[in-house]
Amino acid sequence: MNLKLFDLALLLYLTSTVLWLFFLKREGFGRIAYFLFFGGFVALLLGMLVRWWETHLLGFPYPPLANMYESLVFFSWVLSLFYLFFFSRKYKGRLFGLLSSLSCSLLLLIPLWVGMDRSPKPLVPALQSFWLYLHVITCFLGYGGLGIGFLFSLIYLFVEKNKEVLEEGTYKAIVLGFLFLTLGIITGAAWAHYAWGRYWAWDPKETWS
Repeated sequence: MNLKLFDLALLLYLTSTVLWLFFLKREGFGRIAYFLFFGGFVALLLGMLVRWWETHLLGFPYPPLANMYESLVFFSWVLSLFYLFFFSRKYKGRLFGLLSSLSCSLLLLIPLWVGMDRSPKPLVPALQSFWLYLHVITCFLGYGGLGIGFLFSLIYLFVEKNKEVLEEGTYKAIVLGFLFLTLGIITGAAWAHYAWGRYWAWDPKETWS
């Protein structure tokens, strides 16, 4: 059931992208694209809740944040969240909507392109911790903020109007992403100490963060 909801979300995001792409200058189609995008956001949320319940029934009582597929789904949802509730009301450009829906579509298409296993799996012992909730959620909220900042920056490069508005949006998104990513690094260090007895080991993931 959860995969059907995720596939529905992908269909809604793709349709929204097409409408914004081919009818970028028509306001009526822009509204339809916005509501389709919102539908994708709701479908993803419902899909994650259903997946959480289904994994619980399988004996894996953890949120759907534990593997690459679930991470891509959650990242797509976070981008949608930031676009819909934090930035789209003030930054109403339809190009912003186009790039947001395209980004969410690509995140959901990647697992299909590479043939990624979409079935839930049991967690390894090191991941069976309440730190999973805190670390993964704060990190992906940080990625979402930085992702929105990236989209604003792309628009800034190709659009001559409203440069100050785009600069403001980029700044706010990056600040939001930086704050959440900082919390993600802190909770990750705490989790590492809880799981392996050390806060930092200079492994590639920690270093790049």
